[in-house]
Amino acid sequence: NWYIRFITLCMSNFNIPESDIEHDILFMIDNGVTVVACQNALNAQSLSSHQLIFGVFVVRAGVVELAVKQNQGFAYIKP
Repeated sequence: NWYIRFITLCMSNFNIPESDIEHDILFMIDNGVTVVACQNALNAQSLSSHQLIFGVFVVRAGVVELAVKQNQGFAYIKP
């Protein structure tokens, strides 16, 4: 079994309803991918977690979340 967690440190377009990225994010969520946004990135762009696409989780710091997941055996794949 695979467990995929998509962590983003950049919030551009994550709060735009009916955008292409919303469709992609919802597709990932519907297919079992955990999508995680960084609270620090939200703060930097004056965004609220309530503005995000439904189903996106928020963690305090995306960089820390990445390090924790790597320590748990997750692989980091940068596009």
